[in-house]
Amino acid sequence: TTCSGVTTSTADPMLGSLTGSPAYLPLLAGSPAKETGDDATCTAYPVSSTSQNHVHRPQDAHCEIGSFEVPLTATFRAVASQDGWILESSETSGTGGTLDSTDTQVNVGDGTADKQYRSILSFNTGPTLPDTAVIVGATLKLKKTATVGGSNPFTTLGYLYVDIKSGGFSGNGALQLSDFSAAGSKNATAKYTSASTTWISTNIGATGLPFVNRTGGTQIRLRF
Repeated sequence: TTCSGVTTSTADPMLGSLTGSPAYLPLLAGSPAKETGDDATCTAYPVSSTSQNHVHRPQDAHCEIGSFEVPLTATFRAVASQDGWILESSETSGTGGTLDSTDTQVNVGDGTADKQYRSILSFNTGPTLPDTAVIVGATLKLKKTATVGGSNPFTTLGYLYVDIKSGGFSGNGALQLSDFSAAGSKNATAKYTSASTTWISTNIGATGLPFVNRTGGTQIRLRF
C-alpha cells in the first residue's frame, strides 16, 4: 500500500538477530529489502550514505531498504606472472640476490647457507573494487606444499609475516630483486603462526586495509 508517498509492504523482510554498535538488524539471504531501496534518498546526505553497519551505500547497483547495507565480497587469485620468490644474496645482506617468477610455488624461510627466501604475491584488485569502496575486511589464504629441510620454520624462525603494498613494492607489478627489502605501505599487517596442507587464513589488519588498491594492483610480501 501507499500512503503520503511512503510505500509499505507486508512481506517478511528476513532479518537476522540484533547486533553491532549502534545496533542493527542484518538482512538475511533472500531478503526482499536487498537492492530495492530508494537510491536518491540513501545517497543524498552524508549521514544516510553510510549504513548503520558502517558500510558505504550503495554497495551494489542499488541501496537496500532500511538501515543495513549488505557488504559486497570479492575473491582475488594471485597473478601468476607477477608472483615469485626472491633469495637473499647472502645470510646477512638484507638484499635480494636471485629470483624466480616462473616457479609454480613460492618459497619462504631459510635456504642453504641461511640465506632467506621471501615471496611476492600480486593481486589485481583495481578493476573489481569501485573507487568509492570502503574496505571493511580482507583475508589472505595460503596452503603449504611442503616443508624442505626437515625443521619447522615456525619453530626456528617465528611468525610468517605479511607486508602489504598499494601498487608494487618496487614501483610496478613485475617481480624484482629490490622487492626483497623495498618498503611496504604497511609491514607486518598480519601474521601466520603455522602452515597447513589445507587452506588457512589470516585477516589483514585494520592498519593494512587502506592499502588495498582500488585503482590498480595490490602486492603482498611473505617473510619470516
